[in-house]
Formats: sequence, C-alpha cells, structure tokens
Amino acid sequence: MSSSKKVLKSAFMLVGNGLAQKLIGLVSTLVLARVLLPEDFALVAIASLVIMFIEVFTITGSEQYILSKRSVSKSEVNSAWTLDIIVKGTASIVALSLAYPLSLFYENPDLTPILLALGPVPLLSGLFNPGLWRLKRQQLYTLVVAIQVASKILGVITTICIAVLTKSYWALIVGQLVTTLATCLLSYIVCSYRPSFCMQHMSKQYGFSTFMIGQELFGYLKSNIDTFFISKSYSNAEFGNFHVMKYIAVIPSLNIMLPIAEPLLVEMSKHNKDIKERAFKFTVTLMILLLIAFPISLVMFVHSEQIVRILLGEKWMDYHKILSYMGLLVTSFVVANHCKRALIIKRKTNLVFVYEILATTLVVFSVVSHLDSSIVVLVRERVYIELWAVLVFFLTTAVYYLRSAVGMFFVKVLPMLISLALLGAVYVKLSHGILLFTDSTFLFLALSLFVFLGCFLITLLMNYSIFYRHTDEGKYCLKITQKLIGSLKNKTAR
Repeated sequence: MSSSKKVLKSAFMLVGNGLAQKLIGLVSTLVLARVLLPEDFALVAIASLVIMFIEVFTITGSEQYILSKRSVSKSEVNSAWTLDIIVKGTASIVALSLAYPLSLFYENPDLTPILLALGPVPLLSGLFNPGLWRLKRQQLYTLVVAIQVASKILGVITTICIAVLTKSYWALIVGQLVTTLATCLLSYIVCSYRPSFCMQHMSKQYGFSTFMIGQELFGYLKSNIDTFFISKSYSNAEFGNFHVMKYIAVIPSLNIMLPIAEPLLVEMSKHNKDIKERAFKFTVTLMILLLIAFPISLVMFVHSEQIVRILLGEKWMDYHKILSYMGLLVTSFVVANHCKRALIIKRKTNLVFVYEILATTLVVFSVVSHLDSSIVVLVRERVYIELWAVLVFFLTTAVYYLRSAVGMFFVKVLPMLISLALLGAVYVKLSHGILLFTDSTFLFLALSLFVFLGCFLITLLMNYSIFYRHTDEGKYCLKITQKLIGSLKNKTAR
C-alpha cells in the first residue's frame, strides 16, 4: 500500500475513532444526568482532575519517542515501556498517598475512597502493550481503534448499569477503571508483541523524556490556567458559560485535527535526513492540515451565534462570542502541534519546552491583566496572545528545521496562506449579506455554508492551477484528493 493511501486510511480511522468515542461519551452523559445528582459528577470530577494533574508529570513521551525514530529495535521499545511503568507506577503511589490529605483539604471525606480507587489508573495506563506503538508506526490503526472503542463501550455499559441499579457516583469510578483495565487487557489479547523489562536504552531517552514532561506540564497549564482564574474571579453563571463554550471549541482540535495529524506526522518522521525530503513533508503536511483546520476556525468565528442557538438554546446567547474567539485556536493548535512534532523529530524537546514556558507565561499575563474586564474581552485577549505566540513559534521552527530550504518553503506556502486570509475576509462580508435575506437560523447557516463551500473550492482550484500544479506538494495533495474521492465512490457503490 502506498504511503499516501496509508495516511488517508489512518486519518479516516482516527477521526472516526475520536468522533465515535465522543458520541459514546455524550450518550453516557445524557443517560447518567437523569440518574445521578450534579453533586455526584462534581465529586468525581474533583478526583479525576487530581489524577489528571498527577498524570501530567508521567508523560515521558515514550510513544512519541518510538514513533519519531526512523528505525527502532525491540530493546528500545522495551526500554521505553519500562520507563513508562516506573514513572507511572510512582504516580500511582503519589495519588494513593494524597487520598487522605486531599479529602481534608476539600473537607470531604468521600474523596478518600474515590482517590484510593482511581489511584492505580496511571500504573494501568503504563502497562498498556507497547505493541500498539509498533502498529502506529506501520500505520495499522484498525486494531488500535478497535481496542479503544471496545474498551469505551464496555466502560459506558458498566457505568450505566451500576448507576441505574445503585444511583451511586461509584458507577462513574468503576466505569473509568473498567475502561482502563479493558484497554490494557485487550492490548495483550490483540497484539502478539510481548514486552519485557529492559533498561538498556533508558538513559538515551532520559533527555527526551525530561523535556517532554516539562512541556506537557506547561502545555496543560497553558490550556487550563484560564479556567482556574475564571472560576475564582467570575460568577458561577459566567464560568458555566465559559466552560461549555470552551468544551465545544476544543472538540474539533481533539477529535478531528489531532487524529488527522497523527498519521501525517508519523509519515513526516520517516527519511527526514535529506533536506529536500524533509522540506517536502513539512510543507505538504502543514498545507493539508491548514486546509482542514482553517475552515473549521472560520465557521466557528463567523457563525458562533447560530451554532450556540442551535446546540444550546437562547439562554446561552450572551456568551456566543467566547466560542467565536476560541474557535480560532483550532488553527493555532494545528500549527503549534506541527512545529512540536518537527522539533521532536530533531530531538529538540528542549526547544518545545522553552516555547511552552514562554507561551504559558504570556497567557497567564494576559488573563491576569484582564480579570477586571468582561469575560468575553478576557477570552479575546487570551486567544490573541496565544495566536501571536504560535506565529513566532512557527517562524522560529521553520527556520531551524528547514535550514537552507526555508526560503523555498515560504515561497510555496505563502500563496495558500494569503488566499485563505482573503477567503476569510470575503466570506465575512458575504455572510453579512446573506443575513439580510432571512431570519431563519437554519436557513442562514445552510446558505452561508453552501456559499463558503463554493468559495473554498474555487480558491483551491485557483491555487492549484496557478501555484501548485507543477509542484511535488500539489501533486501529492491531488493524489490524496483522488484517493479520497475514489474511496467515497466505492463506498457509495456498495
């Protein structure tokens, strides 16, 4: 199978996996909301946040380390797996030891047994069969997706059954444990690979992992620091609106763009010593991701009012601008993730760490500086400062990663970037014009999206004909498009 076909198939599989898990989780939430009390969700949420924060310190980057290497031996895989177990096992011990102190801090004794129950989760995730990494290296995502979806379904069924029978928050806890345990067991049932403890290459990964933990910690803080300040400085109603808008805004990044990016970025790590090959993969991967992310950001930015009215109802309308501004982060997420992968391939995790520190500092400064402003203004400024940070990070990474090929890179991407910017400006004007002809939210949104699709296709065709027809990047994108259309035709014919 050709590399482009593998990339396309893998992207489809991962996007489907992300959306399927999101749908399963949404159905579970809707059912549980009718069985359990809000206090039950709050109690388990506190415990889960504690575990998640502890797990941030356990992200050794073992998977990224294995996926980014041009070739990998069995001993390297086993060493990375061993490091994961050691670090995540330590995290489980820390979580268990904090169970009682945290219950005193929150003045809620029910937290102690909950944290004791969830404490083993980090260790269980560290025990996952590293054969899953090998499948991802080979772009064989079918088994990976099957394991994740099956585990999620099993966990949801367990949660709902226990909740209906007991009306207890323990349903949420047991469901989470079942999902993690099922993933671990299925990874050994499905994957033939059998790992063994090995410390041979652990020191080689140490420098990589040290900065990975640091960058993940600051990345976590950058993404969630606004939530902390807003929860303390604004009313519950404002915080509730912000939380829901942010939840909707990050769905495209986590459940569409991240799955699409993974197989593309894995492909980018192969045969990257040749500067021309490296520049080609860096350029074409960025172009593909931007052509998907930019329309999502633009639609959320322009149509936040209609999206909120349809999904949430009129009572949420005063804060739709939060969704509008946070939608822009879909594109910045793609660019930043692309740059991080390039630097990880070059084993420059220290540079990613520096970026996360600087970006987090800027976001904190922006949020703290606008705590006296309205929540919409705070979000707007917080988003703008992150966009500037990502732009500087992108320019710096391009110069460092591409070296002598950086000039040709900008020559190739600038026409597309300028075209997308012009498309955005034209579409904003057109959408305002369409709004004058109808008062129906559904009709306005449908007409606007139809107009956007037409403008977007015209923009792509013009760019291809004028700038990319005779380039390797243009030919590769055309090949991907043809395979996609062919795949859709075959499925329709069946």
